[in-house]
Amino acid sequence: MGGTSFDPTGTNPAGATPQQGAPATKPSLWDTWTQKAYSLRPLGSTLQQAGNNLEQRSLNMLHGDGFRTDAQAYPPPPPPQALAARPPPPPPVRGGITAGGGLVQNPVPNDQGHSQTPGQMSPYSRACVLAGLRGMVAHDEGMDLLPNGGYGSFAANGRVVANPRNLNGIAVNMKSNDARIADPASLTGHPGVAVKLNRRDGKVIPPTTAFGRYQILDVTADDPRHHFTDFSPAGQDAAMNKMLGELNMVNPAMRGDWGAVFANGRKTWASLPGDYHHQGGKDPDETKAAFDRAIQSAPECK
Repeated sequence: MGGTSFDPTGTNPAGATPQQGAPATKPSLWDTWTQKAYSLRPLGSTLQQAGNNLEQRSLNMLHGDGFRTDAQAYPPPPPPQALAARPPPPPPVRGGITAGGGLVQNPVPNDQGHSQTPGQMSPYSRACVLAGLRGMVAHDEGMDLLPNGGYGSFAANGRVVANPRNLNGIAVNMKSNDARIADPASLTGHPGVAVKLNRRDGKVIPPTTAFGRYQILDVTADDPRHHFTDFSPAGQDAAMNKMLGELNMVNPAMRGDWGAVFANGRKTWASLPGDYHHQGGKDPDETKAAFDRAIQSAPECK
């Protein structure tokens, strides 16, 4: 049958030619799937490596570099700091005024009152400011240095020209500085004693019935809106508080508007700065210093 031999494996050596007329052998289905599985093994290894890399990156992003314990990844928070101690309370408020301004706390005293920032709102109570204004008016009216604080005194530097209630110890033509009510609490109303003032410039002015620490006139005391009958020291203070409020002197003093304080009060008390009645008003700085001294010593300001 010629010189060609049959290869039972279906393959021929190199250079050999298949037997003429023999049919080609077809691989089985198992062989086909086995070959495909072997060809996919490198791809599986690649996917597995990519998955491992992704898992490592996720861990690194979550915990930082490498693998760490929970205590390393999430250290315990630091202990809370001790609460700071509360600051000490501010010092108590004391008196003081400004040149053209309001009041401040604990001003540094000097011979003329206190130097402070103008325009500052008063931190003092209304009762304290009222006490300061009372002392200020008493000073400008010349009553603060008289016996008993001027509560039983008449207008100074004049002569008595009328004593309509015939009060004991009061005589016509006596010097007003010598005329005094020893116990003003014994009065049942305004004494009504009239005093003619001695003017150095020779100007003639009507007699005045000003009485007490705040030199209240009889027409003011008898006014139905007031009806002041208690002229004890406490009664005079209460009457003065009412007058200061009605004259709108307290609120301007609280906000440091001293121009308004003087303008609102000088029609009633001629001694206040502005000389409204041309009787010699006091200097504004002197008047403010009197206010300052009053609130320094007033019990209402302690």
